[in-house]
Amino acid sequence: MEKEVWDLRSNVFESTLSIDDIVNAIYVFERLKFKYPNDDNITFSIELLRDEICKMFGGTIYNK
Repeated sequence: MEKEVWDLRSNVFESTLSIDDIVNAIYVFERLKFKYPNDDNITFSIELLRDEICKMFGGTIYNK
């Protein structure tokens, strides 16, 4: 029996993100924002993830 080869590139970086994956990431960042309310990186990450969900439906959170 052949052992399946796992690698970070094909199993994580090149895999398609689902809406559930992104929403779960937003939950994590929201918790971090509560702990670090002045961290702009967390705020930007949440915004980026929300825009990614909008793009999945053909929209964006930004004005064009």
